[in-house]
Amino acid sequence: MGVFSNLRGPRIGATHDELPAANGSPSSSSSPSTSIKRKLSNLLPLCVALVVIAEIGFLGRLDKVALVDTLTDFFTQSPSLSQSPPARSDRKKIGLFTDNCEEWLMREDSVTYSRDFTKDPIFISGGEKDFKWCPVDCTFGDSSGKKPDAAFGLGQQPGTLSIIRSMESAQYYPENDLAQARRRGYDIVMTTSLSSDVPVGYFSWAEYDIMAPVQAKTEKAIAAAFISNCGARNFRLQALEALMKTNVKIDSYGGCHRNRDGKVDKVEALKRYKFSLAFENTNEEDYVTEKFFQSLVAGSVPVVVGPPNIEEFAPASDSFLHIKSMEDVEPVAKRMKYLAANPAAYNQTLRWKYEGPSDSFKALVDMAAVHSSCRLCIFLATRVREQEEKSPNFKKRPCKCSRGGSDTLYHVFVRERGRFEMESIFLRGKNLTQEALESAVVTKFKSLKREPVWKKERPGSLKGDSELRVHRIYPLGLTQRQALYKFKFEGNSSLSIVSAMKTFVCARISKCETNRLDETKGSVPVVVGPPSIEEFAPASDSFLHIKSMEDVERVAKRMKYLAANPAAYNQTLRWKYEGPSDSFKALVDMAAVHSSCRLCIFLATRVREQEEKSPNFKKRPCKCSRGGSDTLYHVFVRERGRFEMESIFLRGKSLTQEALESAVLAKFKSLKHEVVWKKERPGSLKGDKELKIHRICPLGLTQRQALYKFKFEFK
Repeated sequence: MGVFSNLRGPRIGATHDELPAANGSPSSSSSPSTSIKRKLSNLLPLCVALVVIAEIGFLGRLDKVALVDTLTDFFTQSPSLSQSPPARSDRKKIGLFTDNCEEWLMREDSVTYSRDFTKDPIFISGGEKDFKWCPVDCTFGDSSGKKPDAAFGLGQQPGTLSIIRSMESAQYYPENDLAQARRRGYDIVMTTSLSSDVPVGYFSWAEYDIMAPVQAKTEKAIAAAFISNCGARNFRLQALEALMKTNVKIDSYGGCHRNRDGKVDKVEALKRYKFSLAFENTNEEDYVTEKFFQSLVAGSVPVVVGPPNIEEFAPASDSFLHIKSMEDVEPVAKRMKYLAANPAAYNQTLRWKYEGPSDSFKALVDMAAVHSSCRLCIFLATRVREQEEKSPNFKKRPCKCSRGGSDTLYHVFVRERGRFEMESIFLRGKNLTQEALESAVVTKFKSLKREPVWKKERPGSLKGDSELRVHRIYPLGLTQRQALYKFKFEGNSSLSIVSAMKTFVCARISKCETNRLDETKGSVPVVVGPPSIEEFAPASDSFLHIKSMEDVERVAKRMKYLAANPAAYNQTLRWKYEGPSDSFKALVDMAAVHSSCRLCIFLATRVREQEEKSPNFKKRPCKCSRGGSDTLYHVFVRERGRFEMESIFLRGKSLTQEALESAVLAKFKSLKHEVVWKKERPGSLKGDKELKIHRICPLGLTQRQALYKFKFEFK
């Protein structure tokens, strides 16, 4: 919503029958366009490598799932390469009488890599091999004369990648923040963030019996809480207290507001309650712990205080309740009471237990079918091959073949998410569509006659039959956040893949935030200039800073590393795809109002200030006490870039940052006018109608103070 910088003070610039009710009893292709063809004709030889995370799924009642695809080109332009099979007369000379494009491409594009991982496995120093199966040979342990491919911790020898792995929140352990980890020198980040290189989440089919049947809700209280850390850095304790004040009956087993004996089996206890307070200790994106997943196992509707994107971890859109701020406590309490009193509506929230969770939920949890340590090995082995493919001596492959100029056959490489080796599929130039791509992937997968990676891990009710379909296909190298929720081929279901092929052209196959970002034409700035340049950057890792001559060598080393590692380089341009930081948007939003206009606002404000200082100016109480029980404060606010003040009211018993922000948002929504910056921002950054506050500060601060320095201290 921009910055409310000028606040002064007191102005501050259908139910399923078989789900148990509360009493425990059942309750009642189009062709590519001419322009696209023209783009295709301009493409020189390339190999498209789709890593199939193509979440290949099943078509049964409970079985739509995920394989993953990764799409990326193997090679760049090679004008000297033949684009067609040898002429028939030439083929006769070498004994090839039945040659066609597919056979020719399979032969010409084949390559033997110098490193055989069965003989020379990926070696990771530190950690333990805590998985039974992995598609690439990999060993863990202490170095025994062999140089590791990677090692846990910093300070590794040249050529050994450094790894940070943690399941703790970055709010408590800042080094786990992706950008900070990069700045500190970590090459591979393994955290709960789906934007990390190898996510390590709390979820898995093996650990949680998510599809366990729902049991009768027999407790008198409608909700249970297990909260023992009463000093969390979010508002979860206040939310618990506020819920209790709304007369929502809660049994608290934890150390905070305990009213029940905590020596119980948590999941077994939760099964008896309609709701579970899944309150995390931080509101951090992707930080979803056992609190949420145990609630799902128990068949107790989770009431969440935690990550803003909790819906991405939910089995169904109506399977949880979300308290985003203290403002939500009252409506959530009202909803809990309604659901508790209406079995039909309550059972609607648990329908997913009978009908199956969403495809996106299955695709997310399926990721853990391959252990994170194994996924790390796949990540490293892929990178090893990338490095070899970048060698000028690496075999040049045509990857496409034209037959008499009438059509072109493209050679595409795909793999299922959780596997390592690539498989070949072929696409015709006249039918480069999403449907054709998915059809080719499914056909290839069926021909391999092997089970999807996740098949053995899923509960029986979600395994489905042998009918497969693709859930997602995306370029090799995207993070799981990008792959599962963000990436889309440009266009509709009949979109042409040609433009995507052009987009994903790279020197070799690139793993990590690759070619999707190439279309942005971003260039990483290397800065000699202001010491505060990070305040002007769209992301903390989007630039390199030479603060003094001492930094030149370090920055040069980093530049060379980034230039040689597309995965790491593209990490610096992720903001082009995912959007810049809120602080960057808030800074640039300032210019949505012309500086001359801001000067006028400044002067007009000063005129009013002078009048207010006059001894004859009306004295205003600005607060009101009702029988001494509470005090109501009158506060005046305005959006940055506006002049006139608006009124909000705060109760003395709730003088908190959350209450202030909630009141400001409620007021702004009631005004029904657009935020000042709405028309100026590019379309991709305008967002929806959901508003949030970036900063609130007293009227009269400079923009430096307002944007970076000021913080309220509530006591």
